[in-house]
Amino acid sequence: VTSYDPETRVATIEWGAISGASKYMVKLSKDGGATWSNYKTNVTTTSLSVNGLYTGKAYALRVIGIASDGTQLEGGSEIAFAPVSATSSVQDYTVGTPITLKLSAASNATATIQWYFVTNEGDVEIVSARNQLSYTPTTADYDIKVVTTGTGDSAPCVYTQTIARPIDAAPITVRSYDAETRIATIRWDPMPDAATYTVKISKDGGATWVDYIKKIPSKNNYKGINGIYAGRSYDFRVYGITSDGTAIERYAAGTVAPVALSSSTTSYSVGSTITVRQTGAENASATIKWYSVTPTKDVEIVSARNQLSYTPTTADYDIKVVATGTGDSKGCNSTLTFTAPAAISVTSYDASTRQATLGWQPIAGATTYTVKLSKNDGATWTNYKTGVMTTSTTVNGLYVGKTYMFQVYGYDAGEQVGDCLELTFTPTSDSSALIDEYFADYFEEELFEEF
Repeated sequence: VTSYDPETRVATIEWGAISGASKYMVKLSKDGGATWSNYKTNVTTTSLSVNGLYTGKAYALRVIGIASDGTQLEGGSEIAFAPVSATSSVQDYTVGTPITLKLSAASNATATIQWYFVTNEGDVEIVSARNQLSYTPTTADYDIKVVTTGTGDSAPCVYTQTIARPIDAAPITVRSYDAETRIATIRWDPMPDAATYTVKISKDGGATWVDYIKKIPSKNNYKGINGIYAGRSYDFRVYGITSDGTAIERYAAGTVAPVALSSSTTSYSVGSTITVRQTGAENASATIKWYSVTPTKDVEIVSARNQLSYTPTTADYDIKVVATGTGDSKGCNSTLTFTAPAAISVTSYDASTRQATLGWQPIAGATTYTVKLSKNDGATWTNYKTGVMTTSTTVNGLYVGKTYMFQVYGYDAGEQVGDCLELTFTPTSDSSALIDEYFADYFEEELFEEF
């Protein structure tokens, strides 16, 4: 084996010419020589690139000479090969935190491991870390390079990894976040020498990084990032790239941990608790404020600050809940609005029975209620029910297509309290109740009047 590239997993093998051979057959074994398969059967040179050889596995290669008449010749060649690598999962290090390597090697693999400081004058070996799988940096002056050099059956496998020194990164900030579209817009300070920017993202706390987008024009120091879910944490890095393609040493970095509010309802009832759910990763944080949405401005409900529930005592206004991200969640805000219940409304209507349920919000100080009904647009009113002790009642005899008006008065000890509540209601229904609309005048006006 003359060379091996652990990135492409390609090894180049060479062998001496076999007397009488017009071509060669190359065989490959992936189980230490127990079984063999033909890798190439018509090789006319004394070298070959062999693909798909992974570090951590053991292979055997055999070359057989083939005469011009197709017979196999004596004196073939065979070699064992066990690619090896030692890698770190981090791309940069922290002073005082060990860099740990993971060794990928078959049982017959052997290698030397050397650690280096990458200086401007040349690489300087860290002798104290030679052939060790971990090293704890004490300074942040240089990048660190680890070279794994195969020996024996692993020669000439060489695996190199460079771990960057920590850089005082410029901050990345979040301009906005939309929990519905899951788009976060990040911003960074312009880098004077940059021609373009490259944005990298990590979804595992910085263990691995992938390019999110390249070649952002230098005039644009912001980018909308898709697929950012509340409840997860994302790390970003932005690298400035010069016109010759070189990365600027100082990059921008930041973490985004969106928070979002959710609820199973969009409206509320007086006396019933509104409960919201906050979704966020472990490093997410936010302040929560509740507001009454008045016509002039939102008024904070101080008693509910930083709480996930609130029990309304009145139904005067809509209620809004706002989670404002802090720390890693800064810039990620979430809002929910709960609609105030109507002061009086028809909560249900059955066209087949012509019955409606009328409900209303409590009138302060009332112990009983009187419900009045008008069938002539308020010209005359009749007491439909008196002494009602709840905030709802059923009303019968309401025909589809007819207009009715209701008034609800509150009383305490026989005296009216508060303002009356008024509602106009015209029942509607599907085609199954069209007979009501057609005969409503006759039944209600003529037949009933006769009786």
